[in-house]
Amino acid sequence: MLLFAILFSAALVQPALAQSAPAQSDSSQAAPAPAKPAPNPATAAPGTAAKPAHTAASKKAPPLPPPFGVNDVVKMLNAKVAEPIVIDMIRKQNIKLSLTSQDVVNLTMAGATPNIMYELDPSLPKPAAPVAPLPPPPPPMLHEEPVAKVADFNDPDSPHSPGVYLYTEDTKGNRKMVKLEKTVPQTSRSKMTGFLGEAFYAFVPKPLAAIRAADRKPVFYMYAPQAGEVNMVVDNPGQLELIKMDPQSIYGVEGRRFLYAKQAHPFSTPIYGTDPKAIWFFKSETKAPGFFRMLPDKELPPGEYCFFYFDSKGGGGRGTQGAVVLLDFGVE
Repeated sequence: MLLFAILFSAALVQPALAQSAPAQSDSSQAAPAPAKPAPNPATAAPGTAAKPAHTAASKKAPPLPPPFGVNDVVKMLNAKVAEPIVIDMIRKQNIKLSLTSQDVVNLTMAGATPNIMYELDPSLPKPAAPVAPLPPPPPPMLHEEPVAKVADFNDPDSPHSPGVYLYTEDTKGNRKMVKLEKTVPQTSRSKMTGFLGEAFYAFVPKPLAAIRAADRKPVFYMYAPQAGEVNMVVDNPGQLELIKMDPQSIYGVEGRRFLYAKQAHPFSTPIYGTDPKAIWFFKSETKAPGFFRMLPDKELPPGEYCFFYFDSKGGGGRGTQGAVVLLDFGVE
């Protein structure tokens, strides 16, 4: 029994070893096993979905936007984008193109400047630097007539006819200019003085002057005559004397204003002038050629006054024979 069992086991092991030995010896030359065919979706088990094959074509990147070019510049120009902004956009894109003739035409029609085209294509001629505009020429030197100042009679600086004017105030406190009108005494009366001497007194028929000054130190302006004017023979204040007239009667004549005019003597040349005791001094200031401002040295007491001068062919002034002329006024 024991022997039978051993023999039976050996019989079983030997065939198995015989089959495995050739397989090991030929393993280096054995052909690879054929790949299993992919299951047919049509034959797949119901309820199972076929999985798509993962290929390189299924992993393509999204398409890139078209590069910045001439058309973009044309669009901005048509939208009236300012040149500095267009040039800044071109520089940010950092592109350099080679413009065709059609590109140049399209850009020109859109309003591109040479600076914009040069930024796109540096091979084009570089635009010249802008030239600063020249300053406008000076206006031609024209001889313009001075504009005549509107004359204001109450303004001392305005033109006035020759004469002496009182600068005073009216009842409303407004300053005004009043011209002293010439008064020529109607006649003169004489009075014996000294040994065979004779004094002549000029007088004015009316007791009061029509022009009255409210100021005790009135201001006067004198305008000398210009060439060709003969209505006043004096041309500066030095030819005038400020005289206080005597309202008292002489030879019984009342209501008249008198002043000493001439003294004569049979053995001497007549002296023409006024009584020194009646003279009141005044100062004069030259404002312009032929234009003077006059002011008494001190306040004038109320009374009747006049500027006195001789009007004669000899030029007038003290010591000259001729007509006596008074420019009278009163001080209130």
